[in-house]
Amino acid sequence: MLRTLFSQGFFLGLALTTSYIRPSHQRSIEPRQSDSLQWGPCHKPDRRSEASSLVCANFTVPLDWTNTSNEQKAVLYVAKRKARNGRSLGTIFVNPGGPGGSGFDFLYDAPSELLSNITGGNFDIVSWDPRGVGLTTPAINCFDAQGDYSDDLVAVNSQIYLSDNTLNARSNGPDQMDINTFLGNATNIEGYMQAIIQKCVEKNQDNLKFVGTVATVKDLVALADVIEGPGNPIRYWGFSYGTVIGSYLLDLFPNRVGRVVLDGVVDTTIYSQKPPYQVGDSLNDPKRQN
Repeated sequence: MLRTLFSQGFFLGLALTTSYIRPSHQRSIEPRQSDSLQWGPCHKPDRRSEASSLVCANFTVPLDWTNTSNEQKAVLYVAKRKARNGRSLGTIFVNPGGPGGSGFDFLYDAPSELLSNITGGNFDIVSWDPRGVGLTTPAINCFDAQGDYSDDLVAVNSQIYLSDNTLNARSNGPDQMDINTFLGNATNIEGYMQAIIQKCVEKNQDNLKFVGTVATVKDLVALADVIEGPGNPIRYWGFSYGTVIGSYLLDLFPNRVGRVVLDGVVDTTIYSQKPPYQVGDSLNDPKRQN
């Protein structure tokens, strides 16, 4: 999906970013003081080679932002692609979408290099594994082991399902027999998905309530306070679900907004109030794209 977003939204992002990096009132012209994060080499279990172009750090935040006196903490895994030109003009914070996209994986792969090129190599590009994702803790896992995950995944994928009014199946395409099979299995599929949800609840207990968009936005602001300095404008670029994070940032912290790019916009009203399948439908609604 991210690759599709780049192919469809690249030039829009480029146009927006032209004003993004050259405003007449740009505040971060002089080199900044070093932030307090302990940056070091990046390593990840599923990456055999070191991400030599990146540096990474752990950043601790309250687990429960509604009760910051609580001693429980979340530890965010943060990655940074340094400005190429040696003297950074500031930081662009990025979320690749999902929900559940890894910020480290995003910076490790090609997209962050494209963003660096678009912004002239003058900015640090920073992202992080949001709560429940990647190496950020506490982790959210709904399966006991890789084998358990694979078995469940096969069971899900072996079912026929409808998405965006197009039938998807392990077949050569939709025909009436496939549609009838899908409709006949609807109750079984719903029961199976309910079982997976119950497994997630049982395995993760209270941690699930601390994972969400509002907590992610507050993590972003806390991270910006450390890297850019308390109260300074936040530069942010979000893709797909990352545009929801950006919209919440605009709403919750309007005084902290610097330059924001929302690329592949998700309707936040639908996202927050409607079932998930209607979120996908809204992305393909021509009336909402105009």
